Amino acid sequence: MEALVRILHVMSGRAFGEVERAFEYTVSALNDFNVTQKLIIKSNPDRAKRLSSLGMPPLELPIKPRFDFSSKKKLYLAIETFDPDIIVSWTSDVSFFLCEIKRNHIAYVNKDFALYKYESCAHLFSLNSQRTEPAVQAGWPRSRISVMPPIILPSKQEPVNRQRFFTPNTSIVAILIGPLPSDEGIENLMRAIARLSGVYFWILGDGNHMKNLEVMAREEGIKPRTRFITWSKDAASVVSASDIVVCPSKKDYVGVQVLEGWAQRKPVIACDSVGPGLLITHNENGLLVPIDDITRFSQAIKQVKEDKVFAKKIGEEGYNNFSQTYSPNITVPQYLNLFSKVISYTKS
Repeated sequence: MEALVRILHVMSGRAFGEVERAFEYTVSALNDFNVTQKLIIKSNPDRAKRLSSLGMPPLELPIKPRFDFSSKKKLYLAIETFDPDIIVSWTSDVSFFLCEIKRNHIAYVNKDFALYKYESCAHLFSLNSQRTEPAVQAGWPRSRISVMPPIILPSKQEPVNRQRFFTPNTSIVAILIGPLPSDEGIENLMRAIARLSGVYFWILGDGNHMKNLEVMAREEGIKPRTRFITWSKDAASVVSASDIVVCPSKKDYVGVQVLEGWAQRKPVIACDSVGPGLLITHNENGLLVPIDDITRFSQAIKQVKEDKVFAKKIGEEGYNNFSQTYSPNITVPQYLNLFSKVISYTKS
């Protein structure tokens, strides 16, 4: 495969979410593979700071929903100046923004597919078929849409000091990694943790949701041992400082949080939804609990808390699965092959 040397990424997006994390992880991993990239993002100081720390300072634009002719002009000028081999648009508004572009263009598909937004694209991709199937149903050629593995980055830093989050080193820390599920899975998880003593609960995610979660934690009686941690560039080091990764979502189709736990050698406990159910072999590389079964979730946390040999075993087995199937050395070449495939469309 010929090395791609110039990839231009464009993303608007929220402060934090599924697509935002996929974008940041992907460009970071490609950077580790020495791929030349240009990043254009909707103005976001925190994201710009994280990307700049990787040696990839982005161009920030307002990218407003309607009639933002100034951003569009600057975006098109940046494309012409950088002259990329391929453009990756990460959000549907940006994909539509690029409707007049005459270059190799691939788009990430998230929720609420609308065909007209992707008319300038040569190819679409997402992390699960729940996102791509609506595109096929709308008439998009199945041969030009791909389900790709998530890119997960193991921590390159030491675990953070727990004192930073006012958590005793002697306690057991169960961590929930965002994006946070929109279903009632978190409430069930809090009820499970409330039945256990000595277990602290870290929630790593978008600060916009934290107020509601604080109320929920107070109602369940675990507010004093719950910590609300905003996503930052050292998020993997935060996960590394925990003991157990918990995944309470009832509608998880990918299992990204499972992979993030595995990447840090952490024992993972997840509801038996689609994504985790496909990844985890119960009692071998993690624990699966029935959806809505608070008692079983509490028992699973207690088992991992009290049986450190078992916890280490399933954590190591999870890491082995991650290394063999989902490490960047395996997933990044798949993305590079996809980009090469899209470039070949214009050569054929």
